[in-house]
Amino acid sequence: MKEIARSLSFSGRLARIKSRIVSSVIRSDIEQLRTEADGVVSLRFGRYLHRPAPLRENERIGKPNILEFGCFEQFAHMRRHEGVFIDFRTIRVVGIESIDYFLETVSTERRVHRQSESFRYSGMMLYSPLTPFGSEVPMLPRERVIATLRHEESDIVPMGENHVHPGLVEKVLGRKILYSRGFDELNALWDGRREDIVKDSINVLTELPKALGWDYVRVPASPKKKEYTHPKMTGPNSWIDETGREFHFNPEVGFEVGQSYNTDMTVDELPDENEAFRVHDSELDGIRGVIANMKKTHFVIARLPLDGTFPYKQTIGMEELLVRMITDPDFVDKAVKVYVNRSIAYINAFLDAGADAIMTTDDYADNRGLMMGKDRFLRYILPGIERQADAVHKKGGYFIKHTDGNVWDALDGLVGVGIDGWHGIQPSVGMDFKLLKEKYGKKLCFFGGVNCETLISGSVKDVEREAKYAIKYAAPGGGLVLTSGNGLENGVPFENYEAMMRVRKEFGRFPISIH
Repeated sequence: MKEIARSLSFSGRLARIKSRIVSSVIRSDIEQLRTEADGVVSLRFGRYLHRPAPLRENERIGKPNILEFGCFEQFAHMRRHEGVFIDFRTIRVVGIESIDYFLETVSTERRVHRQSESFRYSGMMLYSPLTPFGSEVPMLPRERVIATLRHEESDIVPMGENHVHPGLVEKVLGRKILYSRGFDELNALWDGRREDIVKDSINVLTELPKALGWDYVRVPASPKKKEYTHPKMTGPNSWIDETGREFHFNPEVGFEVGQSYNTDMTVDELPDENEAFRVHDSELDGIRGVIANMKKTHFVIARLPLDGTFPYKQTIGMEELLVRMITDPDFVDKAVKVYVNRSIAYINAFLDAGADAIMTTDDYADNRGLMMGKDRFLRYILPGIERQADAVHKKGGYFIKHTDGNVWDALDGLVGVGIDGWHGIQPSVGMDFKLLKEKYGKKLCFFGGVNCETLISGSVKDVEREAKYAIKYAAPGGGLVLTSGNGLENGVPFENYEAMMRVRKEFGRFPISIH
C-alpha cells in the first residue's frame, strides 16, 4: 500500500491536507487504487477541474501524477479563506483498471460533513474529456435527472427515450437484437429461449443509452421463468393464450394491438381484492442486470407490467369499462382496487431491486381530452394513482406517470396527488410547453419535447424547432427531460433524432439562452 501511495505522489504536505480535509475516506480507500504507468488521474471538486496544464481530449501521458494533487491545496484554500460551498466528487483513474470514487461534502460553518460515498470498479478503458482549470466538469447522467426532478438546473438538459423501434436500435448498435423484436421475440419465448431474451435485453438497455448519450434508461419486467409452449394460432399474427383470450400482433408497429375480452364479466368474477399478490422473482432479472451495469452512472426507471388504474386490458376492454363507469360503478371500483394492489406489489419489488423511479403507463386521453371525462377521472382513476404515488415515495423513489393525449383536465389532479414527473407530452394536441411551465413548472417535471409525428414525417428543421421551443420554455430552473412524445417509433429517420440530440448539445446547456 505504501508503494501505491508513493506512485501516486503523496507528499508529506498532501498527507497533512488529506488528513485535515478528507480524513479517513482517502486514507482507507485511495490505497486500493491500482493503475498502470500510462494511466491518467483526474480529480474533480465542485464543478471545476484543476491541473497544471490543459490536455487534449483522450490524450495519454507517461505517469499518473499529473495533477500533483494541486486540487487538494486549492480545496483547502477555498474552504479556509473563502467559506464557499464545495462539492468534492471524483477521483478518476483512466487506465487498465478504473475506479470512480464519489464523495459529497458540504461546508457549513467551516466544518466538512461527509454525506455519501460509493465505489465503482470497471475493467474497461475510460476516457473523459479533460478541461482546463475553471471549466465545468460534466455531471453524471443520473445526477442530471435527479437535479431536474428536484427542479434544479444541472449542466445540460437530460435526455432519454422510453423505447426505440428495433430496426433503429439495430442501426445504432450495428448488430441484430432479439429483445423488443416483436413477433421474433414472442416466437423465441415460445421456443424456450427466455434466457436469451433477458440477456439481450440487459445488453441492449446497457449499450443503447451510452451510444445515444441518454441520461436515463427505462427497463420493463422480464418474462417469468417458466415453461413456454407455442399457443394455438388463429392467423399469421394472432393467437389464443392459455387463458383463452385472443391476441393480435401488428408487425408495422411492432407490438400487440388488440385482444378479445369477456365483456360479460361480473364483479364476482374479478379476483379477490384482499388476495395477496406475489411478484415472481424472475421478473426482476432484467432490471437487476441493468442496475448492475448502469446504476452508478445512469438513472434507472422501472416500467411496470401493469398499471391498474384503468384496468380495461385485464378485464372487459376499454369501451365496456367506460360504460360500466356509468352502469356498474361497483365493478370498476373493485377492478381498480385489485389491479392497483398488484401494481403496488410491483412497485415495491422494483424499488427494492434498486430502481430509482417507477413509471406507470395507462393512457386516459385521446387528442380531444379525457376519454372518461374529468368527473369520472377524479372519481375512479385518480385515487389509484394517489395510492401508487404514496407507495413509491414511501420507498424513497420517484413516480413518473405516462399518459399522452390532451390531459389538461387531469393535470391539477395528477399534481395534487404528488406525481414527480409526467411523460407522454404531445404539443400537437394543445399541450404547449410554455403554458405547462407557467402553470406547473414548480411542481411537475416534464418528460417530452418533440412530437412523434414530427420525428417520423417532419424535416430536420421541424425537429430542431420543436426541441428548441421545449428547451427555451420548459428547461430554465430545471424540470425538463428532453424526449419524444412517446418513443422512437417505426419510420423515424435517424437524422431526425440526431437533430434532436444536436439541439440539446448546442442549446441545452445552463443557463439556457435561446432567442
